[in-house]
Amino acid sequence: CDTREGDPCTFTVQQSPLAVSSEATVDSEDAWVEMYSGKLRSCTAVGLQERTSYRFRISGSNSSGTGTWSKIHVFTTGVPKAPENLMLLERTHRSLGLAWGAEPSLRTRHCTYVV
Repeated sequence: CDTREGDPCTFTVQQSPLAVSSEATVDSEDAWVEMYSGKLRSCTAVGLQERTSYRFRISGSNSSGTGTWSKIHVFTTGVPKAPENLMLLERTHRSLGLAWGAEPSLRTRHCTYVV
């Protein structure tokens, strides 16, 4: 997405939850929130609710103008699966040392496990 002069694109990513407030309809431009604008070709959506579907779209712009919005993609947040291979590392009369393998799926980036 560079011009002939090598002017790089600026990408704008917007998100919208599938369930929107009563003031905005699903098809309304008011339902969309800009979550990223920059030259990188990746970004991370943060502050999302678990088990919620979100819509995303992206456009690019450079010195020649702004392109149209991409096709809308829907992604749903999840919860991590139970880790596998729980094992006892050490045992004392007042404690147990435990370890486990990684989450079986890479659906989530950050996990906190409660033992």
